[in-house]
Amino acid sequence: MNLPPNVARCVCLDHDNPHRLCFGNNGFKEKRQQVKLNVQRSETVKALVLDGCLLSDRTRKSCDGLFLFCKNNKREPRKIAPSSPGKTC
Repeated sequence: MNLPPNVARCVCLDHDNPHRLCFGNNGFKEKRQQVKLNVQRSETVKALVLDGCLLSDRTRKSCDGLFLFCKNNKREPRKIAPSSPGKTC
């Protein structure tokens, strides 16, 4: 999954993560809440930090991270706020 450089800098990695929100390369952790996306062989996922990395506007509703999920060459974004489990933004 190719991403533009300004987006790629906010992708969570196993090491050297761009933000404290990252939990490995496919998850987020905030306020003792953890969210990880497990994928199958034919799937790929990228965890992107939104607040404080891609976005800096504090006047809007908070949405901490975004999963870019790809299966069969089809991308599906999933926004998430780890401090509110089960709730998407």
